[in-house]
Amino acid sequence: MSDTASDFSSSIIDGVLCIEDLNLGRTSVTNDMENVLEKLFTELDWPRVDNHPPIIYRDSTGVWDRVYLSSAGGVQFRHYGTSTRSDAIEFVKIDEAARIAEENKGN
Repeated sequence: MSDTASDFSSSIIDGVLCIEDLNLGRTSVTNDMENVLEKLFTELDWPRVDNHPPIIYRDSTGVWDRVYLSSAGGVQFRHYGTSTRSDAIEFVKIDEAARIAEENKGN
């Protein structure tokens, strides 16, 4: 199992994986995201790229943003810039609805 250089907690709320940087002085979750996701995906027995829930995280400054996994395996971030998890969950649900609508165009 992958280890991480950061301290974090995680939960699944309304179908969204929420990761929170505990900011205990070690590497930030932002800088260790690859290892954080690897550890969580292994623990939860989820596929690495497809068929996992949307992911948001709170960085070490308390700001919530979105995390994407590319098909090549890299991590990408989308800035939400909100200080509340509930707002970030709403933003990610709007993003997901737009993505699904776009995928269904022309079907």
